Amino acid sequence: MSANKVKPPKATLGQLVTEAHKAGVKFSISLEDKSVHHPAHYTSHPSGVECIQVTQHMNFCRGNAMKYIWRAGDKGNEVQDLQKAIWYLECEIKRIQTETTKQAAKDLAMAS
Repeated sequence: MSANKVKPPKATLGQLVTEAHKAGVKFSISLEDKSVHHPAHYTSHPSGVECIQVTQHMNFCRGNAMKYIWRAGDKGNEVQDLQKAIWYLECEIKRIQTETTKQAAKDLAMAS
């Protein structure tokens, strides 16, 4: 399967919560609930470091790519996790290329 065929999640957690709230769904999450804040797959890396401790210093696409690499296979399909990482890296590459092209055009226009 090509990395281009892997699609990111269709909705963020925030979007799902908002839609559930609009639909009248009542729920609560304890701030102490380890299954929410520190599930086993968050700390399964041999270093004991949580992925977020590293990725919080990155932009969205790089952080998500790192997350999928870091936890590849922890919740099931390792190949699919790595394909998702590639998808996010390709998005980041496109963003950089677009930004570079725009800056080059701007620099050229200013030099004229």
